[in-house]
Amino acid sequence: MAMAYAYGLILSIYLMGHGLVAIPRRLIRDATVSARLRRLQTHAPGIHDKLDEAIDDLAQVEAQILQLRQRKNAMPRDLQDWVEELYDTSNLPESRPTAISAPAPPPVVTERYMAELSRKVKRARHKRARFTGEWNHLVRQAARLQSLIDFPSSQRPKSANVRYHVQVHVFPALRIVAGVFLACASVGLIWSEVVHEKAPKLSLVGKSVVHHPSSSRGQIGFAGQMISAAWLLYMCAAALYSVTEVKVWGNRALVRRQTYAESACWYSLQVAKLTVPLSFNFITMIDPTISEGTTFFRFLGRLINLTPVIGNFSAYFPIVVLLPVFATLFNLYGKVKNIIGFGVIEDEHDEPGAGTWREGRILIERELQADGSQLNIASSSLLSSAEPSPRHSADLNRPSRLTNNNRASAARRAAARMPAEDEDTSDRAFFQDVGQRMRNTFDTVETPAWLRDIGEGIKKPKWMSGDNDDGGQGSGEGSNFFGKLFGGGGGGGDGGGGSSSNGNIRL
Repeated sequence: MAMAYAYGLILSIYLMGHGLVAIPRRLIRDATVSARLRRLQTHAPGIHDKLDEAIDDLAQVEAQILQLRQRKNAMPRDLQDWVEELYDTSNLPESRPTAISAPAPPPVVTERYMAELSRKVKRARHKRARFTGEWNHLVRQAARLQSLIDFPSSQRPKSANVRYHVQVHVFPALRIVAGVFLACASVGLIWSEVVHEKAPKLSLVGKSVVHHPSSSRGQIGFAGQMISAAWLLYMCAAALYSVTEVKVWGNRALVRRQTYAESACWYSLQVAKLTVPLSFNFITMIDPTISEGTTFFRFLGRLINLTPVIGNFSAYFPIVVLLPVFATLFNLYGKVKNIIGFGVIEDEHDEPGAGTWREGRILIERELQADGSQLNIASSSLLSSAEPSPRHSADLNRPSRLTNNNRASAARRAAARMPAEDEDTSDRAFFQDVGQRMRNTFDTVETPAWLRDIGEGIKKPKWMSGDNDDGGQGSGEGSNFFGKLFGGGGGGGDGGGGSSSNGNIRL
């Protein structure tokens, strides 16, 4: 329990420190309508590229299904039905263009391969639904904000003036007030984290919670309980807000009405993992005579303060919150990215690329022109956030060729034959199954962009690339040696009759 708390505290303190700065700054920076529109236009190219990538990934998987269907006669009967079910549920047209390049299926199709292909199809569909929803939401928000900016010069009815003034003047003022208030709350939390161990009387959190210090235990009334709930809510919100900005977890997302079960489980895990250490960290900022008498401390404190080492760690480690606070406040992430070439957490507002927002504005205008209903999107909310974009809705809105009877029979066959997604019914050894599942887990996780960029600056040595640019005799002999050893074709000498250019390894 103590080690689990220590791990959760490290993660939660770092994420909370980032959120304590990012949330108020975003409220203040995006207060005006033009600033919010500029932010949406800045994000538009990235979301648009991810949407295109998700569509291409799904098209490749569907191309594999089409290849399997073309050669299904060489498969067993149960696998033929499996291929037909994947083909029918994918809503593939009868005449599918073959220009999409997809890996060829193995010569022998097994149930394990079909199960993995089914998982890929499901993940690809959820990925497309995720970025389709994000793109539709961004386009609608941008159209609504643009309509507010263009309202003074447009011929709109006077009844809309009230809504215009509320959106343009009242809401920005409220956002600025909320940003300043949360900024003060962040300062109070950071100050309390730093001084609560040495000077608990100076903790602003403790002073705001206790309302009856004259009593024997400093009784906390209803108002104090509500203030405690507000502090805890803000601490958890700051930590969970940062989870969405960490690039390592970029492949997890919550999609309205279409959240993938794996992502929903993962986010639930983060809530459970971060809330407990933050709650215990919160009661340590209150006067010890009060916090040590709580039921929460009696239940969890004796398990966490198991040894003096763990107790001191729990007391002094929260001071580390200053590191992510200063890193976010002064944009150290962006500076590290410029020096090293990658970044894990990056502020979305600092130093956007030249011309990025202009490119986003062009993409949004093109989408609205293709839709032909800019006014409807801007003035109403008829479209749900999970509804597909008009430009990318051809595949999603295509009617299925399955009748009701065929759907029922396909569902019965799938329920009778297909195992659960994480169930393995093979006779292999336990460790082989565990290794296979771990391999499937790591294969399906998207590599973060910062991790992919690490090796860009590393150049391959000349002797590995096989280039022979210097024309020296030694270089020629070396290339001939490796060419003859591994069957390579390129080299200085002919190598007799033993040289091969087809990539075979010489034994």
